[in-house]
Amino acid sequence: MNLVLTKNFYTWMRTILLGTSTSISATSTATAGWASGGTVVENMVNILGENQSSFPGSSTYLGKNGTLNFWQSGTWFGTYFCIGDDNTPATEDDYKLSGDYVFNTDYTLNHKAISNPTMVNGKAVLTFNMTFTALTDITIGEIGMFKQIQAASTISDNYLFLFGRVALDTPIQLTAGESATFQVSIEI
Repeated sequence: MNLVLTKNFYTWMRTILLGTSTSISATSTATAGWASGGTVVENMVNILGENQSSFPGSSTYLGKNGTLNFWQSGTWFGTYFCIGDDNTPATEDDYKLSGDYVFNTDYTLNHKAISNPTMVNGKAVLTFNMTFTALTDITIGEIGMFKQIQAASTISDNYLFLFGRVALDTPIQLTAGESATFQVSIEI
């Protein structure tokens, strides 16, 4: 299964790759990338449906643990996967998952990259095996890849963004104690 990458993902990538910490002018000889925060190239939409147009403060905020290969499960400052119960086809306009499943309350997750990213047909591909184990009765209809981005120096100024989503053809129902394993790829 391949994730459908969202507009949030592409905005983040454009901002990290093209953003500068200084104003480019006729006298600029070099710029420092995303080093002091500032505006994003295009608005990002957090899981509450709110537009976020800037991330003020130090550069580490938008790019904090910026690599997508910094993976954590159900915790801030990383990239991680969650589940929802809707299997409506994924679109680039998705910004949240359905359902109220909570990591370590309703399910646990073990995931691991199969190998380092490789080039396949002109795209970089990173593939993960992941096993979700139900702690309560759940229905898995979708898997989302999330990134936590810090907007300022306090933990309360964090925003959660959906970067990719894949919908299952047929939702899978699990009772407490049952597991389901998936293989999900990211192609860029």
